[in-house]
Amino acid sequence: MNKPVGMEYHGIGHAKLLLFGEHAAVYGYPAVGVGLPDCTTVTLLPTGEDAWSAPDLPPAYRPWFDALTSALEAEIPGDAAAVRGRVRLVSTVPVAQGFGSSATLCTALAQAALRALAESQTVADRTVWSLANRLERVFHGTPSGIDTGL
Repeated sequence: MNKPVGMEYHGIGHAKLLLFGEHAAVYGYPAVGVGLPDCTTVTLLPTGEDAWSAPDLPPAYRPWFDALTSALEAEIPGDAAAVRGRVRLVSTVPVAQGFGSSATLCTALAQAALRALAESQTVADRTVWSLANRLERVFHGTPSGIDTGL
């Protein structure tokens, strides 16, 4: 499947704060949380090349980016090569502080990739959540789904 190169697709994932039940949620118990204004945005520019690039990404995060894009290629419906390209990440979410930084990245990347695949800026929320939650397994083997859902 060939997609036109040169069109940018955007995704956004918001931070969260779980008020209680954070650890219990992994086992299917209820939790209460709220979305926060801090977010991660992804701009995806399909290039038609064989590899993903993220020129602004600090080297320490490169292994995570590679694992995430590999998971995306394994999970995305359709032809992953059609969305492979250059990624720009911008985030105001603190990393490793419990605000769901990995989930915001997974959500933003899933949204941008699905938009590129559909060649549309509109993708169903449930479809984005489903893919984002599967991608979140790269960071957390068994995610609860709450972080990617808020």
